[in-house]
Amino acid sequence: MPEAWAARENPLPLSTEALARGEQVYQQYCSACHGPLGQGDGLAPAVAYFDPSPTNLALHGPAHGAAEYAWIISEGNAESAMPRFDTKLSEKEIWSVVHYIRHGLADEQDEQYAQAHQH
Repeated sequence: MPEAWAARENPLPLSTEALARGEQVYQQYCSACHGPLGQGDGLAPAVAYFDPSPTNLALHGPAHGAAEYAWIISEGNAESAMPRFDTKLSEKEIWSVVHYIRHGLADEQDEQYAQAHQH
């Protein structure tokens, strides 16, 4: 990641509105490959052939910095099938989906785990 990106922080405050917008963007642009819950199990026909396979964002979401995700979403990843979205998404949409990846997906996975393991 270029230094110019490494120093960036998410300009959007973390809020229910930002998470809701991020979820909309995620479901429209990301879930086909990363799966509806971010587990790397998308239903796009080519996903089974991706090498490397799509990242499990629900597992890795909070472990990576906001700038790292914003850069990958904007610029794509030449070492994977991750396309660039800088021409499809506004900066606000990119940062809102970063909030959703780092906060919403992990929370959803924790909630599902807790519900599945209630006795």
